[in-house]
Amino acid sequence: MRKGLKHFISLFNQAQFLLVLFFGLILLLFFISYNPFEDTTNSSSHYQEPEVILYQVDGNYPPFSFSNDGDLVGFDFTLTNIIFPSYQFKLEYSTDTWENVYRRISNQEIDLAGVIGVTEERKKDVLFTNTLFNSYVSLFTHHDFGSITVNDLTHLKVGVGKGYYTENILRDELKIDYIAYDNLSDAIKDLQDRKIDVIFENSYLIRNILIKNNLSCVIIDNVSNLYPREHAYAISKNRPDLVEFMNKRIVELQKNGFFEQVYQNYFYEHSNTYYEEENRRIWAIGLSGVIIVIGVLIVLSEIIKRLKSKLNLKLYQLEEVNSELQEKYIEIRNLAYLNFVTGLPNRNQLRNDIFELFKEPDLKAVLMAVDIDQFYEINDVFGHSVGDIVLKELSERFKKIVPSEGKLYNVHGGEFIFLGRPTNRELFKLKSQEVINALKQPIFVNENEIRLNGGLGVVLYPEHGTHFDELMRNLDIAMMHSKRSKNEITIFEESLAQNFIQKTEMQKSLRLALENREFILHYQPIIHSKTNQIKGFEALVRWNHPTKGIVYPDTFITSAEESRLIIPLSLWILEEAFNFIRSLNHQLNANYSISINISSIHVIQDGFVYSIQNILDKTGTNPEYIELEITESAFLNDFGLAIERLNQIHQLGIKISIDDFGTGYSSLSYLKDLPIDVLKIDKSFIDTLNKDSGNCCLVESIINLGHRLGLSITAEGVETEEQFNELKRFDCEYVQGYYFSKPLNVNELKLLLKEKTS
Repeated sequence: MRKGLKHFISLFNQAQFLLVLFFGLILLLFFISYNPFEDTTNSSSHYQEPEVILYQVDGNYPPFSFSNDGDLVGFDFTLTNIIFPSYQFKLEYSTDTWENVYRRISNQEIDLAGVIGVTEERKKDVLFTNTLFNSYVSLFTHHDFGSITVNDLTHLKVGVGKGYYTENILRDELKIDYIAYDNLSDAIKDLQDRKIDVIFENSYLIRNILIKNNLSCVIIDNVSNLYPREHAYAISKNRPDLVEFMNKRIVELQKNGFFEQVYQNYFYEHSNTYYEEENRRIWAIGLSGVIIVIGVLIVLSEIIKRLKSKLNLKLYQLEEVNSELQEKYIEIRNLAYLNFVTGLPNRNQLRNDIFELFKEPDLKAVLMAVDIDQFYEINDVFGHSVGDIVLKELSERFKKIVPSEGKLYNVHGGEFIFLGRPTNRELFKLKSQEVINALKQPIFVNENEIRLNGGLGVVLYPEHGTHFDELMRNLDIAMMHSKRSKNEITIFEESLAQNFIQKTEMQKSLRLALENREFILHYQPIIHSKTNQIKGFEALVRWNHPTKGIVYPDTFITSAEESRLIIPLSLWILEEAFNFIRSLNHQLNANYSISINISSIHVIQDGFVYSIQNILDKTGTNPEYIELEITESAFLNDFGLAIERLNQIHQLGIKISIDDFGTGYSSLSYLKDLPIDVLKIDKSFIDTLNKDSGNCCLVESIINLGHRLGLSITAEGVETEEQFNELKRFDCEYVQGYYFSKPLNVNELKLLLKEKTS
């Protein structure tokens, strides 16, 4: 009997242990994350052309979608870019008014219209994903207005967003007169000025504007949680395939916590999904505990004394499991406040920390931001895995520099921020220089030596701002000035803000100029030195500004490169020049060539060669009449990649020339390795050709070197007969400059050609 009882107790102990283990594993599954960027489709999709998704939203709808320094940001835009992997999909996004966006999605002119409120009426026009979250209508009034209800609205002046679902509620359900606003910021201003009494609108929208403008103590949420409304992605009815795909991706992001991270970044509170998952975890823990307790009680009713010690052991083990679960829970919550590559606090945590600092009286603090120059190029050239290694190495270096009273953040990609309260400014300067020195030390990854540069910007609190957004804006301005001016360290001052505004305005003007097709091409003839006949032309871009007239490229090219607008501008120049030379040769039955300058940014850009091939096919241009001019700076960042790109262009039948030859670095050392056809001697050498005998020898040597390498030579900036005669004496084949002709527009050029052939 005793032996049988011992056997029973042994079996019960084994079963109890397995039961605890089983439920512990079930609970751990709640915290297992999936990579939000993992592709769940067939792996062969990586080798297919990305599918184009036409994505349009209301660009003035914060925090869902809005403009930040000319770029589209917001919860909607951020989440959409995570849902659609870039190697599988190409998002072609644009903005318009809500009325136009909804008309286009209803007419199936676009594929995706972002996150909107779900209504039965809208279900007739579009498809919806599963619900992302619920939102509510609130009544916003002035802080001293007093308590109101919905029934009071009939006697009040009510403001609402034009075209939003809230307008439908007022008009169709409540039958209340109202004022509809195109911009909710205008509605808030009218409420401040007492022109209206209340705003009837989605609480997320208004709270976002109040937080950003620090108006939360002036305008209050008088009544909340009215008219709950589900929010989901609106999808064209001709794209039901997107519904299934997006639902699957959204579930993944909700499970692993990335949805929650994006949600809190814009709404500053937990999402519906968060609370649902929290309740599930509580119920699971409770249920598992109940089952374990019941099982234990059944046995303890008979053998409680004998199992007391073993029960204590099991309880201890259960506490360990619960402790591990709590740690996992904390880890998931930290995802919203940590950079997942470096493990450092992110921008959300920086915002929280600064808000806490603001509460301290007589606070003095310093913020330093260091940003790696063109960090995206490291990811493009070496891959994102190498880019992650670089970020981790930098984070370890910077950690050693942070003083005990300071803190380090990795706010975005290659941007790091230091927050501290230095006791003296000299110590602060030393720390700044240490950061720059740490950045400049090379990093070795897979036998690749990666050298980094960047700028460091500094702001002081409260001298340079008393609000988070103000401090961040001024910090970015100082950092960008440091990078652009090649100053290692820049402390913010108001004059920098003015320069930043001017640069920003220039970039906005450039975007509008591209949209309005304000750019034109002028063409400067290239002359054969022995025959004085026109061999071809160099295409030179001009900005035909609506008020300033013709603007030359030295005014706007730098801004275009900094904003990467040079990429669409260059593609337009290529297509325009290709069409011109094809048409001209066809009309005149001639064989003129066209030379086009290409930015060094294009040389390392993936897909550039593919774009050239597309333009050749589109225009029907013979590639043997095309010559692309590359400056020597294109080879400085990655010589091997530059050679690879130029070989690919050369294989298309296009000629390559080195522009401004002799003004770059180590010209002779790499000249023999490059797939080039033409050397273009810079104007600076030609200007002193008759004044400096040493310069004459140098020009003659360049020409002889080029000929020995089998290259053609073109001299730029020829302005006098004496310069022309010297170049002919040196056997320079081609020349261009004002001595022969200034750059001409199309009509002027055609008139010149007519005169020469008549």
